[in-house]
Amino acid sequence: MNKEQKTSNIRALLFFTYALVGIGLLMNFSISPSTSTSLSLTIFYKQLLYVGIGTTSLILFSYFNHTKLKDISTVLFFLVLISLFFTTGETSRRWLYVGLPFTIQPSQYASLVLSILISKVVSTRLKEDYNKKIYIILLGVVILISGLVIIEPDMGSGIIIMLTCGALLLVSGMKLIDFCIISVPTIILGAIAIMNNQSWKERIVFFLNPYSAPAGEGYQALQSFRAIARGGIFGTGFMRSMFKYGKLPEKTADFIFAITAEEFGIMGCTVIIALFIALIYTGFKIAKNTGSTFSRLLAVGITLSIALSALVNISTNIGLLPVTGITLPFISFGGNSMLANLTGIGILINIAKKCDE
Repeated sequence: MNKEQKTSNIRALLFFTYALVGIGLLMNFSISPSTSTSLSLTIFYKQLLYVGIGTTSLILFSYFNHTKLKDISTVLFFLVLISLFFTTGETSRRWLYVGLPFTIQPSQYASLVLSILISKVVSTRLKEDYNKKIYIILLGVVILISGLVIIEPDMGSGIIIMLTCGALLLVSGMKLIDFCIISVPTIILGAIAIMNNQSWKERIVFFLNPYSAPAGEGYQALQSFRAIARGGIFGTGFMRSMFKYGKLPEKTADFIFAITAEEFGIMGCTVIIALFIALIYTGFKIAKNTGSTFSRLLAVGITLSIALSALVNISTNIGLLPVTGITLPFISFGGNSMLANLTGIGILINIAKKCDE
């Protein structure tokens, strides 16, 4: 790939990323007054800070040689693993308080760290011959991390980690039969656990029929549908959402897409989806053009994580999936999500720079 093509890919990646970030800032500005009786813009200012921190990380990692991540992949993995043991058991413990402008949520970084680890192992230990044992160990590690996240409890993030890293293992060359030997029993056990957990079971039941509990578990989904329907084709206009005023829970995070649909309509949603598709296409294009196995797999892992998070969040908002608690990358309010995703983009930029090396 010549220099012009590299530059073109990097510029496209930055444009699509910051177009989504800009939409996110716009929506957080719109929603901020509804979060306080004094018309506070606290949410917007915090999101602006998170974008600044994330952008700093993006710049640093765009210049940091991504191949050196192989040397610290094991350390990063154990940091995530250990931190997850301190965040399990109750919702309020999903975060670690470390004195930064925002608390650390280890689950947000798990997909990135596991992608680095899988890419390293596959590129260094599986260069020539297929090794069933190593692939099964890697899948076991993915299941372990996903399981720890799920019992935090954070089922949505656990599922994203499982889907992202499971897909990455298959892309890297794991045989489907070996994948199924471990994943199918795990899925069955997971289904049994869901049916024996009242909260998770209710999510599935009320996803299938939200009108059976319109003031209870089905409330969020129904309010999301109503907000989207109110927006119609062109929306009610910027700052004119009615559902952001206490009528739609998690309006800055899980259901920000519904508020966007209300204010900007189907046309605005189409722009967001198009930007995600373009960003994902660019990420896979960068992966395809790199000659290094480690770089290619890492680029695929980063792109998959963003793609699956966006797909699950949007699907939840429009009723295709149960409420999962997954945020919309670059748009939803949250420092950890923003930092993890912009760091991933920074790594992708560095991969694009060194695609011929």
